[in-house]
Amino acid sequence: MPGLFMVALAVVVFPACLRAQSLAPSTVSAATPTCAANEAEQARYLRERNLRLPICLVVRPALRLLPLTTVNPVTTTAPTLAPPGTTIVPAAGVLPLTIAPAGAAGLPALSPTGAPTASAPGAAAGSVPACVATEAMQTRYERASGIRPPLCGRETVLGSPLAPSTAPAPAAAAGDATGASNSARTAGTGGDGSAAAGGAGGSGAGGGSGAGNGPMPGGGPSGAASGGDAPASANTLTPQAAAPVQGAAQTPRPAREPDQLVVYWPDGATLDPLLARLKREFGLTPVQSTALGNLGGVVLLFKTAPGAGAAGSPSSLEGLRTRLRNALPEVAVDFNALYYTEAGPRQYFAEHLQLPAGAGPAAPIGMVDTEVGEIAALKDEHLTRKSFLAAGDVPASEGHGTAVASLIAGRDPARRFAGAAPGAPVFAASIMRRIGDHDGTSTFLLAQALDWLLSQRVRVINLSLGGPGDALMARLIDKLTHAPGVLVVAAAGNSGPDGPPSYPAAYPGVLAVTATNAADEVYGRANRGPYVGVAAPGEDVWVPDAGAGRYVSGTSFAAALVSGLAGRVLARAPGLGSTALRKHLCDSARDLGAPGKDPVFGCGLVQAAAALDAGALGELAKKN
Repeated sequence: MPGLFMVALAVVVFPACLRAQSLAPSTVSAATPTCAANEAEQARYLRERNLRLPICLVVRPALRLLPLTTVNPVTTTAPTLAPPGTTIVPAAGVLPLTIAPAGAAGLPALSPTGAPTASAPGAAAGSVPACVATEAMQTRYERASGIRPPLCGRETVLGSPLAPSTAPAPAAAAGDATGASNSARTAGTGGDGSAAAGGAGGSGAGGGSGAGNGPMPGGGPSGAASGGDAPASANTLTPQAAAPVQGAAQTPRPAREPDQLVVYWPDGATLDPLLARLKREFGLTPVQSTALGNLGGVVLLFKTAPGAGAAGSPSSLEGLRTRLRNALPEVAVDFNALYYTEAGPRQYFAEHLQLPAGAGPAAPIGMVDTEVGEIAALKDEHLTRKSFLAAGDVPASEGHGTAVASLIAGRDPARRFAGAAPGAPVFAASIMRRIGDHDGTSTFLLAQALDWLLSQRVRVINLSLGGPGDALMARLIDKLTHAPGVLVVAAAGNSGPDGPPSYPAAYPGVLAVTATNAADEVYGRANRGPYVGVAAPGEDVWVPDAGAGRYVSGTSFAAALVSGLAGRVLARAPGLGSTALRKHLCDSARDLGAPGKDPVFGCGLVQAAAALDAGALGELAKKN
């Protein structure tokens, strides 16, 4: 009997011990790296040690390292930040990395959660790196500076080449929201979603949506707090723009190869006497030549000493070209010119709106937004700026307002860009400021801005912003929409199909504009509802800036295009009232979606050609 009891005890206890052992938290030995070089190595550690390591991060020298955690099936350690000057040697196949000091190269210092510290509310545009390692880092730079840098490629780490098989894939560190990419597009400047502190999709510690926040642009409700970010004011109004795709700054393209001349000799049979003369009289010997068997003749390439002779002197490249042309008039001589592809940025909105080419007269247009930057596409003689921010306010990034102003009235012939009403007089009221990690404003400032715009006798007011609405704003918008000849255009919002109405767009008398893409499909984050009036392109729309330009998305930018078009219509039919103009833009739109006016596209895609038709405007004038 005692023997039978011992056997039964072993049957019960021994498997329990095995289960307890298998569930015991794994530990990382001194020989275990903090991260895996690639997915294969990650799988090996998981298989052999029951330990799942994060993929090593690819970080540029100018950036601080994101928090790394050691993760096993049971526990997760608290995130820690490597001190400045630390050199980290990860697993094999990844180059050592030295951590730069906080704020290095003008970058904002990062707190342990990765958010910009209070002492560095934003970095200058010039301090943003050419690329970053993760989408979470894109989010943080966007919140700090208003610019979203692209992700770094996998082919280099700190300037040294890596074979594709050994290049570590970027991975979000602990503390980042699992939906960091979506969060980036829903918070702050260029961030249009519903949650003010992280956006839809965020669920990790330190990066989730903020509790108690009022709707962001377009007015979506905030989610429950899961990352602990500070909530914004419940009445905050914010710009309505999704994350821009930032282009790298470009230098002017050189027109020719330096220190090179090309010579075309039409008769290959008599080439030798020419070569002898060139060497004897000019000291020139070609470095390359090519016989054109089909076209006939020979092309010779000559190189001179770099920078030979002062510009314009006989010994300069220009002077040598002149001497050769004078001595050999039968020979074609010129610089070795450079030619480039003409694959410029995709600009589809003009075609989809049927905008007429060139500038045309437009009524004065007002806008309430961020500050508007000094860029070539916006001529100061047509742009009047006024800021309503207090002395201690930190202005919001100017990217949103600059894009909106460009789409209303900008023009840049070098980029083949023109807004909806190029050259129109624009009055820009700046009211957006930094509120925590976000850009926003208040009812108080918006009221001042609207009153100033009325004093400037504008005929159209563009409001590319959104919030929950309030009693004071409802009263002011009602007075504004009943003002003689003033059309209020507002972004419909970017809280998605199920988001609540966004104000002021949803107030009666306001023309609410939703956004479409190049396929005339509705923007995925656009609000829906009976208040949606018309649609215009607003997804992946290219706008000029101080660099190479960028692509932006959001109902903010669709509203800007409609405001510009409305200004042009009023220049041709100045007697139209706001009600008649809203109806005219609706009637002349191209129907999209369900037949007739619907909650997705409203009346459809606005059409400039039909809206500006002289016959239609003449008939409309007779009725009003």
